[in-house]
Amino acid sequence: MYCSFSQPPTEAGRANFRSTIGNTFPETTLLLTKIKLAFPDDLGFDRLLACNCSCLECEDISYRLCAQTWTQISHKSLSALSSRSYLLSDEGFAYLLPALLTASLDDPAEAWEIDTVVTGYIPCGPPAHSTKALNEEQLRVLCDWFDWAMEWLESEWERHFSSLEPPDPFQDLRQQELAADMAAYRKYVSKWRSSL
Repeated sequence: MYCSFSQPPTEAGRANFRSTIGNTFPETTLLLTKIKLAFPDDLGFDRLLACNCSCLECEDISYRLCAQTWTQISHKSLSALSSRSYLLSDEGFAYLLPALLTASLDDPAEAWEIDTVVTGYIPCGPPAHSTKALNEEQLRVLCDWFDWAMEWLESEWERHFSSLEPPDPFQDLRQQELAADMAAYRKYVSKWRSSL
């Protein structure tokens, strides 16, 4: 859906980015506070996985999440888990959700966190997770995060399209696809908000 950046940012680059995004999207700090208040820093659920098998992937997920709160999940483990989030139960994905949300707020240029949350709850491939594992406050925070993520993604694409030299011959098509994606996301967020 959107481009991620090929070079991992340095710590100085992250600090500069956090400063820049804090000025561009002032609600980022407020959203981070809401996430920390809505999601208790408890140990994981008993049933994190959607299956009961003992394959290597499921064993690795269990090992990475065993006896950790969501604030203790390392960035490396989070990255490894994101591509296998479909193996998590709805409760397991809800347990991982605040770690993904805060990581995306810390540095949305590492777009995989945003992509994991978006594809985790909005069907566009494998079956999406149900938001039923979230309480009302958590669902409200997820909606606020989606609003933030959509605004950030639209601004990134606008910046991307305006910087192309020569202009992308498929720019109109890409902009139409982006607009359709954003409309679909807003439809889901609207549906969730109306259920609150």
